[in-house]
This record gives sequence, C-alpha cells and structure tokens, in this order.
Amino acid sequence: MYNTFHDLGFKGSIRYIGSQLRSVEAFRAIRNNIPNFSLLLSVECFSKRHELMRAEKASLSMKDIKQLLSLSIEYGFITSYLYILGLEPLSEFKEGLNFLKDSVNRFPIFQILQNYTVEQEIYRVHEAKNIRFYLEARKQIEFCFHNKNLYPH
Repeated sequence: MYNTFHDLGFKGSIRYIGSQLRSVEAFRAIRNNIPNFSLLLSVECFSKRHELMRAEKASLSMKDIKQLLSLSIEYGFITSYLYILGLEPLSEFKEGLNFLKDSVNRFPIFQILQNYTVEQEIYRVHEAKNIRFYLEARKQIEFCFHNKNLYPH
C-alpha cells in the first residue's frame, strides 16, 4: 500500500493508532515496507484495563505495553501512546506514566474522558469530577517528561 501511495507522490509518514500490532514479524514487515512509520499505541488507561476495555485490548498488560513501545523504538519508529484522563485515580495514572516514560520518543496524547451518553459518566472516577484532578494530572505529566526533551504539540 505504501508503494502505491509513494508512486502517486506521497512522501509523508504513516501513523497507526491502535493496539493490534503485537509481533516482531509485524514490526519487521512495517520497517521493510514503510520508511516513515509512527506507532500510537491505544492504551487508554493503565490500571483498570480488564474492567473498561474489550478483551482483546485488555489482554495487553502494562509490561506488554512497555515491551511493544520499546520494540517500536528499536525498529526506528516514532513511538507514543494515547491515554484518557478520568478513568482512574491520579495515583494509578502517575504510576503508569512513570512506568512508560522511557518507552516513548514522542510526547503521548492525553485526552479527557468525554461522555457520549449520560450513562458513560459511571466510568469517570470521583476525583476526576473536579478541575483540580486535571491540573494535578498536567503537573504530573510535565514533571514526568521535563528531562526527556518531549513536549506537547
């Protein structure tokens, strides 16, 4: 597919957002066929994975996530993850943030939990119903990455 795009004048990068790329074989095939590739691993939360995600995505443990991100860097890819603030307490957010900080070479994407239906509010932890939660989360993010030379875009 990349070759088809390239033949049409495309010289950009391919960015993949998801959690299905999990094998050395897949990473090798990508490296051999796509010169500019970015992996944005869809993590969403660190601690409540089995409670909040479908089984396929929840099957990735934090150790698995760290290994995939590190493998992505080894293969020369721009590497980061996506996370949704509000799904878990700050203490668990901070722990996961620090666990993964050396496994990315691009600043992670942090989103704020958005309810698409009224019923989805049950997923927001109590402390995330206050603006102080998000201000403290931002401080944690800035502290975590201040020596990594990674900044939000």
